[in-house]
Amino acid sequence: FSRGGGGGRVVAEGAVVKSGTKIAPESIAAGVPASVIGKISEDYKKLWTEYKANYNSFASRYRQIKKI
Repeated sequence: FSRGGGGGRVVAEGAVVKSGTKIAPESIAAGVPASVIGKISEDYKKLWTEYKANYNSFASRYRQIKKI
């Protein structure tokens, strides 16, 4: 989930988004062809923000480790 570009969208694995398809901000799309099946919950937004912060922290620590 990203807030850039007018809000994030979640597209299910295996979904096929046809050229020109518009998926509204903060929506979940799935299927072949993809269509909107729901909205992103506040809980999901919170979890995604936490995961992103953890990933950035781990990446920063990894860069500080000396290579053997």
